[in-house]
Amino acid sequence: MPFRSFALYLDQWPDDDVIYLKRKPVTEISKVEYYATDSAAEYSELAVADYEKDVISEPARVKISDAPSLGDKLNAVKVSFTAGYASKNDIPENILQAILVLIGHLYENRQEEITGRTISRLGKGFEYLLSTDQLMTA
Repeated sequence: MPFRSFALYLDQWPDDDVIYLKRKPVTEISKVEYYATDSAAEYSELAVADYEKDVISEPARVKISDAPSLGDKLNAVKVSFTAGYASKNDIPENILQAILVLIGHLYENRQEEITGRTISRLGKGFEYLLSTDQLMTA
């Protein structure tokens, strides 16, 4: 299970100058980019000296120390980062158990609709197993 690259887009800088990355585990924050003006065709990269990275906290975060003015565009800020587990051995046990519960449920309920049977939702056990890892679905 290799790491995957992600991008978080924001329309403006956060009021508290902290950008939260709601994926986990974040292994690297590679760059912060922004549209400097309305007419900019490409993102400009924010200097590394203008932000601080924190991949230890959950959620991971980026603190902007000197936020430049943005153009009036949608997705004016872009944070590129990498997240995921290096191998199966790194995946928390509760997530592996939830995967097994889901596989069992899908095996027992292979059809979309079964005439004459009540279709039940996946049990609360599945939700409980993933409750500590909610950020993964965000």
